[in-house]
Amino acid sequence: MLSEWRGVEYVLEVLRALHNSKIERHDSKQIAELLKDGNRIEVNLSYLQKVLQRMARIGLVLSSGGGYKLARPINEIMVNQVLDFCAAPEPKSPASVIVANIKSAVSLTGIDEFYDFTQDR
Repeated sequence: MLSEWRGVEYVLEVLRALHNSKIERHDSKQIAELLKDGNRIEVNLSYLQKVLQRMARIGLVLSSGGGYKLARPINEIMVNQVLDFCAAPEPKSPASVIVANIKSAVSLTGIDEFYDFTQDR
């Protein structure tokens, strides 16, 4: 489980890159280039690949045909799904309690309302 908040930053930036891209599918190297081109985050390809695999497992992206794409429109992705990335392995740990409290407060908030997905921040 990704216990680092850094995972959330990667998720948000990958969602932004896929949402703003004119190409439907991207492999991990192409996504890394999109992130580098936007100077959004420092990209570690190995870590990005793990993030993408996890994003596919929790239903944020679809992985098939050698690439990744958004599983659904950005306005249908909930904040809770992104926060699943920072859930701690121990259910009673301080990090998991914080995440649970945030998730309950924003349970029905679309990620597009919570985070600016436009090209320029």
